[in-house]
Amino acid sequence: MPYCEFNNNKYFYYEQLPEKLDSVNKTILFVHGAGGNGSYWIKQLLGVGDKFRTLAPDLPGHGKSGGTACDNIAAYKEFIRKLVDKVIEGRFYLAGHSLGGAVTLDFSLSYPELLEGIILIATGAKFGVLPAILDIFKNGRHNHELVRTAYGKNTPQRMIELGSREMTAVSPAVWFKDFTACDRFDVTSRLAEIQLPALILTGTDDLLTPLKYGRLLKSGLTGARMEEIGGAGHMLMIERPDDINRRIVDFMSLK
Repeated sequence: MPYCEFNNNKYFYYEQLPEKLDSVNKTILFVHGAGGNGSYWIKQLLGVGDKFRTLAPDLPGHGKSGGTACDNIAAYKEFIRKLVDKVIEGRFYLAGHSLGGAVTLDFSLSYPELLEGIILIATGAKFGVLPAILDIFKNGRHNHELVRTAYGKNTPQRMIELGSREMTAVSPAVWFKDFTACDRFDVTSRLAEIQLPALILTGTDDLLTPLKYGRLLKSGLTGARMEEIGGAGHMLMIERPDDINRRIVDFMSLK
């Protein structure tokens, strides 16, 4: 399994390559959301990885990665920059879900020369985290109601139960730092600076980052393409992997 070492820590990432290595001419790196890990993108690695090189790291303090979780998006952005310096040559596509979308936006503002384009999934230019949610994690408890809210109303119960188990496997301290990072994030006034090709994917039943978040991104990003996924909640890449994969492939195939 691939690890990368820097900052005196080992960081884990998932990777998928097409069978015909000589056909690889594009790379996409996926950044997971709060409390998650790279395995949340497995269906994308399998569904997109037959055409492009795909990577999905565990952020610091998440999954199999060393280090500690961060309480600001800029720190996660710099982690991605250091990882990219180690494992990617040339320009690439950066995709992020929720918190990972914030990392993607921040990265595109700091290092646009490294990117071919960005893919923003169930995310926004600004988040507002309820103080009650922060307090639950700050006090060392898990918020299982948050898991139910994260999925569309037609999501199978077994998927929600798995999400609840995955939440419990992550320390409340990690959740608290991740949501604090989200709460502090705001690049609304800087969206016009981003001149990269952008794809925005938003679920029509997303209660955590509702459609208005995607529409605000669309209005602020020059030439961005937005697609609404009917009936999907916040966990788009898990709920509707085939729809997401097809749209990602279409977007990356435009150039």
